[in-house]
Amino acid sequence: MSTAAAAAAVSGLHCEVWQPQDFSETHCSFSSSSSESPEFFIDFYVSSYATQGDQIISTLRYKNFRQRCDVLTQDSFSWSAISTMLSETNVPYHLQPFFIQQISISARGIATEPTNALSRTIPMVVELVLPEEAMEDSSYGSDTIMGTGSRRASRASIQEMERVEMNGALSDCVICLDDIVSVGSEIDALRMPCLHIYHRNCIHKWLQLSNRCPLCRFQMPLEEE
Repeated sequence: MSTAAAAAAVSGLHCEVWQPQDFSETHCSFSSSSSESPEFFIDFYVSSYATQGDQIISTLRYKNFRQRCDVLTQDSFSWSAISTMLSETNVPYHLQPFFIQQISISARGIATEPTNALSRTIPMVVELVLPEEAMEDSSYGSDTIMGTGSRRASRASIQEMERVEMNGALSDCVICLDDIVSVGSEIDALRMPCLHIYHRNCIHKWLQLSNRCPLCRFQMPLEEE
């Protein structure tokens, strides 16, 4: 295991990221990449569990990703890229800020390992464990996950965000990955000061956990203690 490996556990959530040592690029399930930049080959495991009496029932989801190293190591890109991976493995967006932070820090550490300096493909394993109640409850562990009030956007700044008016087609909401569509004569979406647009409910819940824009990491004012 690489010395850049990292593990974190909080409020029933567990995140561990490491570089395996028995990796061979010939084992990649992807076809050869045309990218000229070094890439991460990521094995992504998400386990969820529930307790039923004396038994623990668990489910496992797996997906692999190939992503350029510079995308996962630069703050301006890593937030959105990791959020997409989490969404594709069905991790609810209200839990994503905690996992994004841990994975981003670990990716930077692994990429800067001297042994990876000349590597074209860098293997990385991401293992997440979370209870079923965290998957279903949007308020689960919010104080512990992000620190009590320390990372939340202020209520005033959330209320001041601009309501989006009808003006042609809009892209997907990157938080839930669903289309941003009109409801009646209005679009149920908000525009952040950085100009990125999200579903109103999605961005409200996100900013209660993190004050950063999911796409560009623009920082909203923090809620005062």
